[in-house]
Amino acid sequence: MDGSYRARPRLSVVLPARDEEGSIEAAICTVIARTAGHVSALEILVVDDGSRDRTAARVAALASRHDPVRLIRHTTPRGYGAALRTGFDAARHDWLFFTDADGQFPLFELADALDATDRYDAVMGYRRDRADGPIRRALGRAWTTLADRTLGVSARDVNCAFKLFPRRILGAHPLSSDGAAISAELVRAFSDARLRVREVPVEHRPRLVGVQRGAGMGVALHALVELAGLARRIRD
Repeated sequence: MDGSYRARPRLSVVLPARDEEGSIEAAICTVIARTAGHVSALEILVVDDGSRDRTAARVAALASRHDPVRLIRHTTPRGYGAALRTGFDAARHDWLFFTDADGQFPLFELADALDATDRYDAVMGYRRDRADGPIRRALGRAWTTLADRTLGVSARDVNCAFKLFPRRILGAHPLSSDGAAISAELVRAFSDARLRVREVPVEHRPRLVGVQRGAGMGVALHALVELAGLARRIRD
């Protein structure tokens, strides 16, 4: 063998979803399209976090037609981080990728990220031009700065829902966050595992359907409490 051959990764994609009936089908189809020809095996785990709309029904219908699609349900909402952890725990393949189910990430960069897994241990996106209002953008910058300083990491956009990494690191660095601090905790796990991480700019689009919850006061306060708990755990 001349060394030019590289095995394509086996990929589990986790899509946390809560009341995303208007976007979930497009999100799943986007993942299928962007990974075609770049993975040797694919599964898409949609974790329905207590939706009250037809999100689960739409995913179940797609799963009946597309073998890679799997539906996992929380009967009541448990949080963004809890949904991701459920998906990670259920994943069967060597590589994990997660993104949001709201259609804001068109995932044009996913193929290149997958092709980079022979040179990097993880790929993290940062939103090139964040397609949110000024308040949400300001809060995002403040959160990234706070998370970086609190956890001793360096990320350009810590909560960007575009992260590709090997599933094996979760055995030695298990995650605990149920809320929005999950991404910061994951970045810290990358650092603790000494992964070679590549940060890439990714396209971000306005949300066209559904309701944004990430900037709500309750979500923000819960994330701050979780971040403080992570900092204490690191110190101890």
